[in-house]
Amino acid sequence: MVKKISLSFLIVMLVLFLVALTSANHYLNNWKWENIQVNNDEVVSVVSQTFESNLEDTKSMIQQFAFLLPYYGTDAPFNESRMLRVLDRVHSANPAFIDVYFADINGTPFSALSKGWVKDFNVIEMQREWFLAISAKGNTSYISAPYVSNTGERVISVSAPIKRSGQLVGVFGVDITLSELMPEFGVEFAITTKDGEIVMADASTRETGWVNKNIYDLRPNFTTLTNTPYLYKAEGSDEPY
Repeated sequence: MVKKISLSFLIVMLVLFLVALTSANHYLNNWKWENIQVNNDEVVSVVSQTFESNLEDTKSMIQQFAFLLPYYGTDAPFNESRMLRVLDRVHSANPAFIDVYFADINGTPFSALSKGWVKDFNVIEMQREWFLAISAKGNTSYISAPYVSNTGERVISVSAPIKRSGQLVGVFGVDITLSELMPEFGVEFAITTKDGEIVMADASTRETGWVNKNIYDLRPNFTTLTNTPYLYKAEGSDEPY
């Protein structure tokens, strides 16, 4: 009788242990994914807000430069060497600046990299949006979509109006490399266009050559991603990458 009771007791305890173990695993799994979701949301929020804040700060800075630029219109005296010194100082002040320039109201550009007026080139005739967004559309500032420059870098153009006595006399602009626009967060990240082109990433990801490539070519399974965090596992490994 005692043996039967002991056996029954052990069976009951075993069942209870298995139920408890299953419940614990379920709880831990839910807890793990909840924490992953929270951490994912925090990282996305920090990266997104920092990027947007840096863009706003850059836009404000360009507007200030445009206000202070020693240019007063095509009919006013113009000191070319002084202007070039000013643009060179602005260019060297920030490692993210690739080129610093302005164009007069007729569309003739003056560039730090070109060391003065750019010959045989007119931004109106070439339909440069950084100029037309200000001169033709009346915007108080302009930030372009990311594009690949002649140097192969992913950049944006930011421009602002040059106004004197309330009249538009030109447009000031800066080409900015996106790789220098973001600080290091200690996490790996990549920012893409809606089509998957990688326009910005942390230093370690940039070293792998990912920038300017398409995330869906590098990680085809990313095409099925949703708002739920996805743990990528390297080939031949069960550990998240």
